[in-house]
Amino acid sequence: MSEVRTQASPPEQQPSPRPLALTSRSAQVEWDEPLAPNGLIESCELHVRSSCPQPPQPVLPLCVEGQIETRFFGRGRNYNVTGLQPYSSYQLRATCYNNMGSTASNWTTVTTLTEAPQYISPFEVYSNLTLVWLDWSASFSLNGPLRDYSLTDNNLRVYIGFHSYLYIPRTSEKTLSLQVTCTTDIGSASTPIIRYSPATGMSPVEPTPGGKQGVGTQGAPVYSEMWFILLLVFLGLLVLAVLLGLVLRRALRKEPFIRERPPLIPLQKRSQAGGDAYMGLTDSKIVGGGSRFSPMSVLRVPSQSQLSRAYSQNSLHRSVSQLIEQDRKSLMGEGGHDSGLYVEDDEFVEAIKAFSSVRKEHTMFTDTHL
Repeated sequence: MSEVRTQASPPEQQPSPRPLALTSRSAQVEWDEPLAPNGLIESCELHVRSSCPQPPQPVLPLCVEGQIETRFFGRGRNYNVTGLQPYSSYQLRATCYNNMGSTASNWTTVTTLTEAPQYISPFEVYSNLTLVWLDWSASFSLNGPLRDYSLTDNNLRVYIGFHSYLYIPRTSEKTLSLQVTCTTDIGSASTPIIRYSPATGMSPVEPTPGGKQGVGTQGAPVYSEMWFILLLVFLGLLVLAVLLGLVLRRALRKEPFIRERPPLIPLQKRSQAGGDAYMGLTDSKIVGGGSRFSPMSVLRVPSQSQLSRAYSQNSLHRSVSQLIEQDRKSLMGEGGHDSGLYVEDDEFVEAIKAFSSVRKEHTMFTDTHL
């Protein structure tokens, strides 16, 4: 029985590496030998490069694939890749060798975990006659999904957004106290305060109280937060609604009708020296000089201006009837005989009725419906 041994050839069908554990700055991976070694596998390599695209951000940065780095060479089958950046994508590849050649696997993509953002270097400030330009693209390592950048001047927020640069109109020569804060889903980081005068340039950088990292050193003022502004708007609308309700309630409340003149005074009886009389018509006694006849009673009728003061038509009729009765008794005399000077009763009554037909507007009041 004879044994035949073929010659070796380069290996084939290399499996891709498999990630075992991931952190924000490392990746534990392992791999297998080629499925077709075609000889004795002598060593393996692990290659690493940064990949494109990177994990999503609100504004995608320019992405360029990194150079291939050999992180491992030897006969092992696993390795812990360190020195990676948080929230970044990398590609890994395994390559195995025999005495005839090598074979490489396909690239495997892994993404590291997130961390809080990190301050790296001060931002750049330039100016000309009309603008002040700021660039903080190299000031932070995000290490996670970006939430926003905010720029403050003397603790007043002048910008909030996703871009890493800003143009500010140059309106005066005042010195600017600028600070940029980067906020992600994990935390925030701030640059030192930079004082910049458009006339003289940049002042020395003021260090942050927390050191170079500047993580969470200072938050935005409360009055510049959106929730505080919305709260003030709601309170203002509430106060306005209360004031409007009070004004409408006062305007719709009707005051009771107030009578501007006193009520009519009932007819009052007054006594005179010659007898009783009623206000409105005057009873006068006329005695002729040297006459033998008894005194004659004459009914004096007031003028229209006097009638229009306060008495109604019914009160006038009642007063006239009473005066007629009184004059009839007085003209009859003590002996009960007629003096002959008294006007006939029917004619007198007709005269009084004719006078009592005074126009109705003389008894009307201008301030009421009476």
